[in-house]
Amino acid sequence: MTMCIDIPELRLLLNDVAAEIKTIKTLLRSPWGDRPMAAEQKNLAALKRKATNLCILRALCRGKYHLAKPPRDLAAAWSQDCPQHKYHQDVADRAADRYRLHRTEDKTCHINS
Repeated sequence: MTMCIDIPELRLLLNDVAAEIKTIKTLLRSPWGDRPMAAEQKNLAALKRKATNLCILRALCRGKYHLAKPPRDLAAAWSQDCPQHKYHQDVADRAADRYRLHRTEDKTCHINS
């Protein structure tokens, strides 16, 4: 099965996520005072995961891998049950579906599953 990805849309989404991360990091670097920061920290972690997933998708479009080492929660299984390519392919498939980046026209990359 071949997956077609809308590269211009992927780039826009990556830029938006990067801008959001920068905004939250600026907020977290300011003096905390008496306000709780848990919500901002949780939001930052979620945005970083989103950015990583989108970067995995973009790298796979170029025939490369974004992660050289497995995520901490998959370190033991990476080489056995979940090889590097399968992990990147699964994440790319989920990211393309979640962020609706499928396209069938020009300006696409094609990923073979």
